[in-house]
Amino acid sequence: MVDLDDLLHLPHRLLPARVSAIIVGACGCKPECATVRSTVERTRSPVNAWFAVMTKPRSEAVAEANLRRQGFDCLFPRVVRALRGATGLKDRIEPLFPGYLFLLADTECNSLAPIRSTRGAIGLVRFGMEPARVAHDVIARIVSRINAEDGLVRLDTPTLEPGSSVRVTTGPLSGWEGIFLAGEGSDRVRLLLDMLGSVREVVLPREQLAMRI
Repeated sequence: MVDLDDLLHLPHRLLPARVSAIIVGACGCKPECATVRSTVERTRSPVNAWFAVMTKPRSEAVAEANLRRQGFDCLFPRVVRALRGATGLKDRIEPLFPGYLFLLADTECNSLAPIRSTRGAIGLVRFGMEPARVAHDVIARIVSRINAEDGLVRLDTPTLEPGSSVRVTTGPLSGWEGIFLAGEGSDRVRLLLDMLGSVREVVLPREQLAMRI
């Protein structure tokens, strides 16, 4: 079973599977609250649940701002990634889950219908017809990794054993897959990469790797 650490390091091409893997159960949403409610209903404790919102490309921040204006609490986790540009590798702040953010709503009183017409958003991730919930402990674990100074998520490097299949996710060899051989100090690793039909041994920064599953 892959844990949250490994899921957060999956390559972006596996993003739908990564998001689906952290969503648990189907939402048992009740109809929108009636206008007239009893005193007990008005004073009940909120029934809050987290949902995953799919956004338009590169529109996570726009969707988050507009959802917050509607009174929703949102979580838009971001990380620093080394991305290749015209002048070489540069650190850029990117979404942890490109195309997605998380939203907290009282499922008994908040209508979720406006989300799909919110600027920047496409709609809720669903299992069948029902919005899918995200477990509170998963959200808590993501929040626990957010640095208080810059608001960015700090990811732990995946646990690697000799023989583990890995994928290089950043740097000049991004996209290549190989076999983990051993660690080289505290922050570098030795790999076997199949490069154009020739197996080569290379040493790379540990942070450039993700588990291949």
